[in-house]
Amino acid sequence: MTIQYDFQTVLPLINNILNVKFPAMIRGRHGVGKSEVAYAIGRERNLPVVEIRASQLADVGDLVGLPIINDSADFTKFCPAERLWTACNKPVLLFLDEVDRGGDDITQAFMELTDSRKIAGQFLHPETLIVAATNGGDREGADQYSVRDFDPAVMDRWVCYDVEPSVQDWVSWAVDGNMNKILVEFVQKNTSASGDCVFLEVKSDFQPNKVYPSRRSWKRLNDCLETANLLNKDNFDIAMIHNLAVGFVGVESAVGLMSFLENYKFEMTVDDLLLGSKTPEFDKWDAVDHTRYTSQITSLEWFRDWAKTDPSEADINKVVKRIGAWLGSETFPSDNGVPFFKHAAREFPKFGKILHKSPEVSGLVRKMLMGKMEAEKGQN
Repeated sequence: MTIQYDFQTVLPLINNILNVKFPAMIRGRHGVGKSEVAYAIGRERNLPVVEIRASQLADVGDLVGLPIINDSADFTKFCPAERLWTACNKPVLLFLDEVDRGGDDITQAFMELTDSRKIAGQFLHPETLIVAATNGGDREGADQYSVRDFDPAVMDRWVCYDVEPSVQDWVSWAVDGNMNKILVEFVQKNTSASGDCVFLEVKSDFQPNKVYPSRRSWKRLNDCLETANLLNKDNFDIAMIHNLAVGFVGVESAVGLMSFLENYKFEMTVDDLLLGSKTPEFDKWDAVDHTRYTSQITSLEWFRDWAKTDPSEADINKVVKRIGAWLGSETFPSDNGVPFFKHAAREFPKFGKILHKSPEVSGLVRKMLMGKMEAEKGQN
């Protein structure tokens, strides 16, 4: 029987283990973010991460280094490889990845390193911590990986947890500046009531040589699309996005993404509202829409930041005209007009003077102010 934890649950457990310098092993499917967790722990503890992949070690010599002759004695000693030397001489987070893909000698070497914190005469730095990651285990689907089984003696060296991160784990990570919001919205929209998203990842029953989606492959697709600026509404090429997605996340997820993007509506930004080439249909907005954008402009200090760009006279006149159309729309809440006008004039005085000189805008604001005064007078 295997208990699987999401990352929000397992992280505090791993941190408690590391606090007493015990080695922690994270077991889980490929691409779920095990490496991300190791590097995040390193950042939180201000420790550089030294990564060693067992699958890349041909023999123990790749880990412990080469023997050298001691000039003052009749024996040899090992000159450690750089990564081991660093872990022995500096406090680091030693990340042993793909531990179950190494040979017998590598497994034995890691046993000594984790149990005794030494190998070939080299001792780990007292503050060095060890985290490992594997794909194996006894959970459902683990038998589809070409990895080694560990006997009880090997497992006894580790404090081991199986992870099955939730979609919410991924969303929390993604919205922290790691993924474009369009892809996050796609995953959220396609997450079932049970908390699964088949477009984000496939958990078992893999067919050989078929491209499947994983959290790692979605991140790679995201970075490719971001670099090509393909998720920008001015460069939105659904066909190109689909074809790129096929290679990264497979046909099924690519088709699902294309269907989502065909009906996607970009949210208007403040720049679009005030500087965009097309005037929004303000009369179709309700009071909530108007208030949302006036609040955004105020909280983001948009006018102050805009002033720093030294806008041209043409852009200033354009924004003045746009504000006139906005404040003059039939659905604009009159209570919002005066505070918004004052905020713009205070944040960007040069612009405020031009607003005051604009008959259309100043007339609208004066009318709103008079209406407010009449309403207050009536209440008294």
